[in-house]
Amino acid sequence: MITVPMPVKDLHHVISNNDQVYQVDYSNSKIKGKPFIFYLANLNVKTKIDLECMTKDELKELLSTYMQINTLFKCEELNVLVMAVLLHFMGSDTGDVVSFEVPSGFMDEFVEENSDLITRYFLFCSSMVKYCDYIKSIAKHDAPDLTGYDGVIDDPKYVGVNVVWLFEIPSFFELFFSARPAVDYKQFYFPVQFEEYIFNGKNLYYFFIGDKENPNWLLITKYATEILNGTNQLNADTSDANRGEEKGSE
Repeated sequence: MITVPMPVKDLHHVISNNDQVYQVDYSNSKIKGKPFIFYLANLNVKTKIDLECMTKDELKELLSTYMQINTLFKCEELNVLVMAVLLHFMGSDTGDVVSFEVPSGFMDEFVEENSDLITRYFLFCSSMVKYCDYIKSIAKHDAPDLTGYDGVIDDPKYVGVNVVWLFEIPSFFELFFSARPAVDYKQFYFPVQFEEYIFNGKNLYYFFIGDKENPNWLLITKYATEILNGTNQLNADTSDANRGEEKGSE
């Protein structure tokens, strides 16, 4: 177990053995939040953060920072927790998503306190349906066709760069598009995130498809037609439920 910043002698040992995975104690580290992530990202070694030993407030602080920061830092535990709070926000059961114990009430409180941040993640991930169209247009050397988008969001800081790590979770898109969302699936065009190399010198395509077999394309294509045509069964079910409530209140 290590804390950060590390003494020089320990730092030399860690850097010299960067094939190992180092357990990091956030609670007892002297730096927190952004400096904590900056330090580990620049250290460039494999780490595992012990989330179960953190207080609720510490976990809220670290997760919200991880979701907002524009420093690419891969952390499997935080990545899974991002997926869990996003699905919780959408009204999905997250009992089987997180394998570690989180403080009681954490999900509800984090979603309530960070609703704008999570909504941004939701809209960006929802827009990956149209990102598939963008990839196709680029492959044909065509200009992006903005037909069918709900709008353009030209904001380099709209979502933190660590959103791309969600795409490495094999079950993410299946769970995301199978959930009953609190808001409709929307499709926005993100010029900076779609087009530029803002992810440590890599583009979104590298993480979305990459140079390895990746199920994202097939999973999204499975849902794309229903979502873009407004016939998504989950949204239809929500509408039916709402109509039933209205009828019952008459």
